[in-house]
Amino acid sequence: MNGKKIICIFIVGQVSSLLLILVRNGPRLKTNERQLLKNYKFNLKQTLKNLGVEQVYFCSGARNASLLNEFAEFEVTHMFQEEQASFMALGSCKITDKPVVVCTTSGTAVAQCLPAVIEAYHTHQKLIIISADRPLRLKGSWAPQTIEQTGLFSHFVRTEINSNTEEKNEDIQFPLHINIHIDDASIDIPEATVIDINSQEFWSIYAKAKHPVFLYSDHKVHTELLNFIENSGDDLFAEVLSPKGAKNMATINYEFELVKKLKEHTFDLVVKIGPTPISKVWRLLDNTFPDIPIVSLSVDPVGLGRGFRLKETLKDFPQINQKKNGKVGETFELGELCQKFPLSEFSFHQKIYQSVGKQDLIFLGNSMPIRYADFFKNRQNEFFASRGASGIDGQIATAIGMARQTTRMVHLIIGDLTFLYDFSSLINLLPPNLKIHVINNRGGRIFERIKMPKEILNVHDLPLEKYIHELPCRNQITVYTCDNEQTRRAWESL
Repeated sequence: MNGKKIICIFIVGQVSSLLLILVRNGPRLKTNERQLLKNYKFNLKQTLKNLGVEQVYFCSGARNASLLNEFAEFEVTHMFQEEQASFMALGSCKITDKPVVVCTTSGTAVAQCLPAVIEAYHTHQKLIIISADRPLRLKGSWAPQTIEQTGLFSHFVRTEINSNTEEKNEDIQFPLHINIHIDDASIDIPEATVIDINSQEFWSIYAKAKHPVFLYSDHKVHTELLNFIENSGDDLFAEVLSPKGAKNMATINYEFELVKKLKEHTFDLVVKIGPTPISKVWRLLDNTFPDIPIVSLSVDPVGLGRGFRLKETLKDFPQINQKKNGKVGETFELGELCQKFPLSEFSFHQKIYQSVGKQDLIFLGNSMPIRYADFFKNRQNEFFASRGASGIDGQIATAIGMARQTTRMVHLIIGDLTFLYDFSSLINLLPPNLKIHVINNRGGRIFERIKMPKEILNVHDLPLEKYIHELPCRNQITVYTCDNEQTRRAWESL
């Protein structure tokens, strides 16, 4: 079985911690050449060998997947909770007096290691944090899951190495932070910059476009701009967190429809209204469609490493002389899809939304629930999500805080790993107006959708219903166990 060890599950206290551990030795996954490290100015594998590293705790993510190749000669423990992984590594350091690695993906996953790093600093333990980072061209852009990781551990690491700098020649001291910029773009992307513009310059750019599309990602209502878009006949895609008025005006209903049109070269300009979008379209505009011009109408950074940014309120709207032939977006019968695949994630999401009252609030967990919401966004409900850094941290706790501040019913829709990640929050007495819906696909199945290897899926067969049955809040939690083959076939049918 390739050195595969038994899955180990344990509960600390009542329900304070659930851990999924899978140790594998032997060959690692192969990666596409485009996933190999760029601007990599030191030998990571050799550096770790020289330091005496034997163990690696690997917390899977799309960004750090290619790093598994670097750990082929070490014992790797696969986990999904970075804080627990870093404390386990700390415990290993205490016994062996050898350096132990924790490897994380980008974003808040890195920050989860901070408590263990602080402890390691004050007790002189040989803890090493290796964080995968977004490409340098996205530095400071507020792109999805992109934060400033350099210096994140501040005074609590004694050595920090960045992959875009030459290897340090001086002696390495612990704790050690190695931050590696990884570029998985499918094509070579030229250096680009963000250019600030004014309203007049925006209208000049807009006038040159034959077929622009507006991407509405703001939760605020921009009435004058929406009126202009409607009168112009330009295409509009409104994300799930956008206001009802924008969603009701949308000419492109679904994310997959917008992706299709981009592949067909339908649009020659993308105008973003609001903060960094949820949709994977935004990532595609970075690494697959870098030639399509982008304008961001927001005071925040663009969300990509390129484009034009209009920070001021758009003004001087031109007179529309001839309305363009805007087309109503594609529609499909979701009911038929769910009937055909009754145990798919589509079907269970439909069941959840059918149970939600018109005045209820919906809090969407990151990863797949917020993707599926694209099919239900035209409901009258108000949607919420934690999309600042797009982590899966603290989703249950956030929903509890929301429910405590309103008399309206709050529905939290999350995946199984997000649920396990914040399981300890269930020790608290849940507000009576909170309902938790757990979509259980037994692992990080979003990685299957983006063609990631099975080694990073954190596949499990945990009896979640059994754990919930022991909780005082069990009647407020529903688990929907999916058939992953039906889900795969449902997506393919789109």
